[in-house]
Amino acid sequence: MSSCLVRSSDPSGKALMAHALSSFNWTHLYKLNDCNSVVEYFYTCLYDLLNVYLPVREHKIHCTDKPWITDRLRHSIKQRQFAWKQGDIRVYRSLQNLVQRMAKGLRSKYYNCCVKSLRDAGPTVVAGG
Repeated sequence: MSSCLVRSSDPSGKALMAHALSSFNWTHLYKLNDCNSVVEYFYTCLYDLLNVYLPVREHKIHCTDKPWITDRLRHSIKQRQFAWKQGDIRVYRSLQNLVQRMAKGLRSKYYNCCVKSLRDAGPTVVAGG
């Protein structure tokens, strides 16, 4: 198992970030004389806001995971397995159906986004010729 760092993509965090950007006081930016200082100040402010509203987190990746597996699906699988261990068959079956529907949808979405464009491009683009 390996891990990588990814920035949060939480919708409420994005909304809060947009609100913070729209209400941010940029007057100090206009008072700077040097272009490099302006860029440095802008990026510093932007990264500070990003780290507050959309923080970087560790994302664990299993070497056997398919590319379409998400944290939400992984969490649902853990819940399903916990229900199985507890002997709660009703909850297990419900979660089993949920996991299967999620996996099917994610596979389909992955295919439509990534693989289908390769198939439609033709053999010359794929082969590099």
